[in-house]
Parts: sequence; structure tokens; C-alpha cells
Amino acid sequence: MSALQFPPLFQGVPLEGGADPFERATALAIAGTDPGTVVYNLSGNTLRASLIFAPEVALESAMAMLPICGVGFQAALGSLAPPEVAVHLTWDGTIRVNGAVCGAFSVRAASPDPTAVPNWLVIGLELAMTSLEDNPGEDPDRTSLQEEGCAEITAEQLLEGWVRHTLYWINRWMEEGPQPVHSDWRGLVPSLGEEIRHFCRCRRAFRHVAQNRRRYDPASAFEPPERMNEMKLARAIHLDESDRNIFFSPARTGEWCLSGGFEFSDWTEADLTGKARQAFTNGWLGLETFGRVTLVAITPIEEAEYEELVTRLCQHFVDVYGAPSLEAGRGVAMEELKFMADLCAEHPENTIVSVQRELTEEGVRESYSIIEVPAAELDLVAMHGDMQ
Repeated sequence: MSALQFPPLFQGVPLEGGADPFERATALAIAGTDPGTVVYNLSGNTLRASLIFAPEVALESAMAMLPICGVGFQAALGSLAPPEVAVHLTWDGTIRVNGAVCGAFSVRAASPDPTAVPNWLVIGLELAMTSLEDNPGEDPDRTSLQEEGCAEITAEQLLEGWVRHTLYWINRWMEEGPQPVHSDWRGLVPSLGEEIRHFCRCRRAFRHVAQNRRRYDPASAFEPPERMNEMKLARAIHLDESDRNIFFSPARTGEWCLSGGFEFSDWTEADLTGKARQAFTNGWLGLETFGRVTLVAITPIEEAEYEELVTRLCQHFVDVYGAPSLEAGRGVAMEELKFMADLCAEHPENTIVSVQRELTEEGVRESYSIIEVPAAELDLVAMHGDMQ
């Protein structure tokens, strides 16, 4: 295979086998690799590629690179595919071809602060060129380019076109501002103006939790003072850096956690893709960032801290999950925390706990694995705040 041809100031870094371009691009960006680097892996059934940027504006403005890369992708595929092939981009980065999911974009920045200028920004693309399934038509909501009449398009052609068209849109954004990008992107978003599906699902999730309460007396969520001295919950811990890579939004070390399974109350198999699948399968919910973490450690909690968590989770139900009022959210928040406290009460301090979920015909099934470690060893991974 001849070397791919990219526009000036872009340089390619090819990968092979199972190497992940998004993770490699992130590592290169952290190490100070030049912006304009295209890290790609075209082996297998999937086109995987990532672009490294070095923004000169705050993250809230630099995030325009995500829709820019989306519009650039649509232009690239549109120039190669038959005219009847329709490409749509959803708000969460999903790529749909003729209505079915065919790929997705990912994004990662050096800093999550929207007002800060990040040292680097990485945009990743994954696209199914051919189907991995023996019976590719079995799931009508998933597809590949081959199934949509684009078998003649090669991953090399599409990658070159994506970078080229993305550069065109970057130049327009720099010269004319966001309006042209916004205008073209709006034309690619299906069901524009309708209620966002994720928000609707969250509202249903709150109703599901409220209607399937664990039958505790809400007042019992606060133990009497003499019992509060014995109450335990669990904090996020990180034994390595893997959570930064496997979750869209990783929790911070030291923040209080609970299961957070209510988020998945009406998920289907179609939702279980990529990092969303990892959050579903093994993620505890942090109560500060509301990100996910793989492992938590049981530790005592003070009464004031516990009451603060009730208030915080109650507000989260109102702000994000559609609870009609603080009072309506409060009872559910108390019961979620009471369930977590009961789980932790069964085990000694410093016990590390993981969660496992699976989707069954009856709904989400949740189980836990317990690992006991010496207190001195656990202290190395910190129960005393953020290690980041």
C-alpha cells in the first residue's frame, strides 16, 4: 500500500493490528507531537483515525472541531458514495448512514475547563467499512458502508478525503466564524428541534426509580446520631490510569460514589456500544463529577457529608433527570444512598468493590465483587481527595 496523501501541515502515523489510534493520538498529544498529526489504523473491518489539534482558543470555542470534523466527513463520503446514500450526524457524535448507526466520533482535551485553552485536542473517528456479523442484516439499526452500496470505497480514500474536507471547513471557520459550520451541521442532524432522546430517557429513568423504590422509609435514610458514627459509604479509587481511557467522563479519585444504575433503567442492546457499554457494565457513579469509576473503597462517612450527598443527588435528579421538584427528588436520592450504605455496611473498611451489570429480559441485573486489601496498601491509592 502506497503512503497516504494528506494536505500540507498534516502528517500520518499508521498503526497496525489492534492498536487504537485514539489512545495513541492522546499519548502523542500529551508528549507534544505536532498538531496536524493523523494517527490511523485501517486494518480489519473498521476505519479508525484520530486528528491532533493545538487550539489557540478556549475549549468552549475549540469544541467546534467536533462538528467541523463531522461536516468534513459527510463531504468526504458524499464525494465518493452513490448520491442516494444519506449521512446524518447526531448530537452525541454518532454517524448514521441511511438511518442506521455506522460509526461515531470521539473527543478528548487536555483540560475539561471550558474557559481554558487546552494544550491539545484529539478528535477520533471510527467507521464500519464492512460488517463483523455473519448475518449483517440481523440488526437493522447497525450497518456498514459495504451494506449501504459503498463497497467500492476504500478506507484509504475516505481517510484522505476526510482530512482534506476537514481542513477546508477549519479554514472557513477561521475566516468566517461558526455560522457556516453551524448552518451545514444543522442540515445533517436528524429530527432537529425535537426533544433530545437522552433527556427523555433520563426523565423516564427518574420515573422508573421513583416507581420502583426499594421500600425503605425515607426518614430511615438518616440513621440516628449514634448509628451515624458507624455508617460507611464508598469512595472512588484508581489503581492505574485505565478509567481515563474507558469512560467518557471518569470520576475523580476520592469522590463519594453509588451504583447509579438508574441511568440505565430503559437501555437496550443498541445503547451498549463503545464507552457507554463500559459505563453500563462496570461503572460506579461519582457524586461530585457524576462521572464513572471502576473501583470504589468502603470508608466511614460523617453525618454532615452524608446529608450533603443527599442534597447533591436530589439536585442532580432535578437538573438532569427531570424530577419535578427538589422535594420529589429528595426521597429517591435518600433511598439510593441508603441502598449504597446498606451494601457497604456488610463489609469492613478498606474493602474494594466492583460492580457488574448485564441486560436481561427482566431488566438490568446488578452484582458486586468484593476484594479485601490491607489498610496500608489502600492508603497508597488515597481516600483523602483528588489525585489528578
